[in-house]
Amino acid sequence: MMPFNAAIGQPVAAQSNLELMGVEPIYYDPGLTKPTWIQLAPQTVKVKSTWGNRYLIDTPNGDRWISPRYEALYGVEKVKVEVQLQSETKLVRSPSGLETGASLSPQKVTANEVWQYWYRIDSWLGPVWFKHSTSDTADKQSY
Repeated sequence: MMPFNAAIGQPVAAQSNLELMGVEPIYYDPGLTKPTWIQLAPQTVKVKSTWGNRYLIDTPNGDRWISPRYEALYGVEKVKVEVQLQSETKLVRSPSGLETGASLSPQKVTANEVWQYWYRIDSWLGPVWFKHSTSDTADKQSY
């Protein structure tokens, strides 16, 4: 018999970022049985280890565990890259497609995060994402 919160295998060391799209509780243990009673607002966090869908993250109070209930993007890279938009480009809240109803006309924008072919920018709507091929980017600098 296996407890409902069991994770198979062992934690795997990682050095990556995780973009949290919703409010997530954090825990002291990987079994998620000891809550800190603190929640994280949507943000990008540094991952130190993974264990299935659980992540050991760096917090101001030390290392803590999360298991995102909402969409989370593992492997987000913090950058400063200028992207030339060649045509009207739809803006979404997340790469899963939560529509904003807004778009950008052709112009150069500065992205601050990249995930696969998705770029995150800060806009008048707050943080938004758009899908774009990497062929038109320039001046990429990681942070």
